[in-house]
Amino acid sequence: MNLVVLMGRIARDIELKETGSGLKIAKFTIALDGYKKDDDPEFVRCTAFGKTAEIIDQYLSQGDGIQVQGRIKTDTWEKDGEKKFSTGVIIDRFEFPPGKNSNSGSKPKAQKPQKKPTVDVSSIDVDDSEIPF
Repeated sequence: MNLVVLMGRIARDIELKETGSGLKIAKFTIALDGYKKDDDPEFVRCTAFGKTAEIIDQYLSQGDGIQVQGRIKTDTWEKDGEKKFSTGVIIDRFEFPPGKNSNSGSKPKAQKPQKKPTVDVSSIDVDDSEIPF
């Protein structure tokens, strides 16, 4: 089973790209604290697609906390005759961690949906023959 869950902070600004077909791709790195206080942090490359990528880019920025769930993906390629490897996480879902500071980050935060205006229908004349049921 290839399943990973990570919680950390976004280490640098999110890079959002769009493919020719309109698919959004967000790439960023998460910094994970070490097990012990003196341990160096681990940095994990993450990639999100579609609506998940758009939401992450819209509401999070460098320094914000994030919890991700996804799968590990290793890419290989050859450069100058040498085989290269890159390992990262493909994000399937994410959450804002508990206690997230709503004032952090430079990007806009989610706003509560506006209530739709109500209309008083009691004053509208409708002929009974116009009602389909």
